[in-house]
Amino acid sequence: MSSNTETPAQTEEFGHEVTEGDYEALYSESQAENERLKAVITAARLAPVADNPGKDLKPAVSAERLKAMLGQHGINKLTRTEKIVALGLDPAGVDDSFLRRCFGRGNDGSAASELHKTSPLRYRQLKEASLLLGIFAN
Repeated sequence: MSSNTETPAQTEEFGHEVTEGDYEALYSESQAENERLKAVITAARLAPVADNPGKDLKPAVSAERLKAMLGQHGINKLTRTEKIVALGLDPAGVDDSFLRRCFGRGNDGSAASELHKTSPLRYRQLKEASLLLGIFAN
């Protein structure tokens, strides 16, 4: 005969017979854990994704604001460099051919899209520059 006298509901770990109340307690704990995890997942879905820390930044000065302050005649008297400096940009960092490729007539949008993905603030700044320089194609 076997020396094992334990019943199937009895384990070595607990040292006592497992009752129906033990299963109910485990079930209620797992249900509470599931609800907590569902709440965490829901909160993560609702939270904004910060894939780019500067994605919501706006340029300090817009072309429209500059035109409102100086008037169209004042804007026309400014040189290219003065217009770009008035927007708060470095004239050496603004290339007209790049502006045309991103915002000019006949662009396919891929260069602008790539710029917006990598640097949303820079995209908005260059868009304002292209508006002010008359490159932006509506």
